[in-house]
Amino acid sequence: ILRTLRILKFYRLIEFIPNFKDTIRALNRALRASVFLISAFLLFNFVVSLFTYHIFKDIAPNNFGNGLVSFYSTMKTVAGEGFEVAEKVVGEEDARAMPSFISTVTRFYFLFIILTGGIIGLSLVNTVFINEVTKENNHELEEKLSSVQADMTILKTMLQQLMSEKSGLAIGRLNPDNPTNQPSDPRTRLPPNQE
Repeated sequence: ILRTLRILKFYRLIEFIPNFKDTIRALNRALRASVFLISAFLLFNFVVSLFTYHIFKDIAPNNFGNGLVSFYSTMKTVAGEGFEVAEKVVGEEDARAMPSFISTVTRFYFLFIILTGGIIGLSLVNTVFINEVTKENNHELEEKLSSVQADMTILKTMLQQLMSEKSGLAIGRLNPDNPTNQPSDPRTRLPPNQE
């Protein structure tokens, strides 16, 4: 028993993972944000699995023989491995010489499950989860970007002022009405040693 406790030494290595506490905080925040979507997704799969159980329990008992197996098969279908389950059900229907209309409806039924549960439902859960995990990093980047934009605005204003001062200085030098060749604006006048 004591030798098996040596495995716990592995957990000391976790402290060497960079930003581990921040990662755990982000995962916690993501789980709290997506708990409603995960619950709705599981409820959807539960309802669909019960419905599928009642329809296909006699046709495909290996995949939909009872409620628990039906839930597992529905989760496989939604997770992307569902084409295999759908092919088995349609294959067993074809083996029983079911009408082609029923096989077509079965194909569309599983296509509906894959689209609503897999592509829409699971993708939505993944999107919310990933968005919450990266949210803190995005805020830091947005703050840095707004700081850079503010600095760029200041630099642009300073450059425009400098350009207007230089152009005013050049206009003053070329002005024939000004005998001293000094700009009319006292702020842009040259010092006496540069006249």
